[in-house]
Amino acid sequence: MSSDEASIFSTFLFCLLMFVFSPREIEARKLAVKMCSSSCGDVKNISYPFRLKGDPARCGHPELELSCESNKTIFEFNSGKYYVKRISYDKCTISVVDVNLAYGSCSFPSTSFSPPGLSFSYSFDYNLNSYANYVNCSSDIVDQVSAKVPCLSNNQLNVYVYVGYDLIATSISHLPDSCAFISKVPVVLNRSVDKLSYEDLRKSLESGFDLTWLDWSWSLSMPRYCMYNAGVVATIICYPYYIRFPVDVLIIGRFILAPIVFLVFLIHKYRTTLQTVDNVEKFLHNQQSWMPKRYSYPEIIAMTNHFTHKLGQGGFGSVYKGQLHTGGLIAVKMLKNSKFSAEEFINEVSTIGRIHHVNVVQLLGFCSEGSKRAVVYEYMPNGSLDRHIFPKESRGQSFSWEKLHEVALGTARGIEYLHNGCDVCILHFDIKPHNI
Repeated sequence: MSSDEASIFSTFLFCLLMFVFSPREIEARKLAVKMCSSSCGDVKNISYPFRLKGDPARCGHPELELSCESNKTIFEFNSGKYYVKRISYDKCTISVVDVNLAYGSCSFPSTSFSPPGLSFSYSFDYNLNSYANYVNCSSDIVDQVSAKVPCLSNNQLNVYVYVGYDLIATSISHLPDSCAFISKVPVVLNRSVDKLSYEDLRKSLESGFDLTWLDWSWSLSMPRYCMYNAGVVATIICYPYYIRFPVDVLIIGRFILAPIVFLVFLIHKYRTTLQTVDNVEKFLHNQQSWMPKRYSYPEIIAMTNHFTHKLGQGGFGSVYKGQLHTGGLIAVKMLKNSKFSAEEFINEVSTIGRIHHVNVVQLLGFCSEGSKRAVVYEYMPNGSLDRHIFPKESRGQSFSWEKLHEVALGTARGIEYLHNGCDVCILHFDIKPHNI
């Protein structure tokens, strides 16, 4: 990004922040949130980041949409259905229970709860939550951390529930080979699992578990948007659309501090530009006896007739044919994405401008105005060597061996001059037919 582009971007960003922090805009958004409160059964005031099915899209995130069935709030995710017991916006938690395990039902979970596969994210308090892992065993198991599920077992099935953080957790790492995993669901146990009974487990499953979303806002009345990260410990991260500030702070920042900061930025930018220009002009004055002619950018445009005749394209820029006001033909290379500062560019031009040899193309002038940089060389009417030695470029005009020998000697003399004939040894790292 150029300095001009950076300046424009900074100004735009500043104006954008001023608009976002407008007190009038804040009040309008707060009013919009108050209009997006729904209820279903025992769950009251459903609001962002959740929304009830049928509510306007602005009221909540589409992935966190709740439905109301038989006066019960339903939360669907991970291909499963969960009853919503309550939502705490102060603690940023939503309490849910699997519909197949609610009200004392004896059934498998509606889906196997696997965090990395969710389309949204959540976080657990792992000091309280563990997993109830349903497994089917071909024979009876005696284990202190497992409980047989009588209502699901029969002659073909021996269903057990192992409790742990996962199937690879230490408490269930010794799962027999005769057992196969079926599904799992989070469970909150209020007692030690050393003497697990299915009745205790059933009551815990009926109580459900909490999902916690991370809310970085300062006010619960703010609209938010959520980003998802389904990792090992997945999270819903809800960011505020804006940050709430007291109105007096906004007024001070908007009408006093912001203009001062912006003015300081402009002064610093202006002084930096002046200092750079001053350094370049001083250098040019000290080197004027060695420097080639300096052209302005409008002069470059005029000499190339608005860059109409393009001679070629290189790694450092495009080359255009031009004409001096005296009638002499020139080749103008417009440099792109130059990594050198203005002073470094002028220093390079000063060095190249001292080169005068019959076998080296002479630098006639240059241009350095802001981000616009160009070098002006004498025009070579016969073009480059590649047009005469490569079949696709030669157009039937190939060189004889005598001519090639002459070109090779001329190239060698030019390189020898750059190495030993100049005040400063110059190494050319891009010698190829296109540059001869």
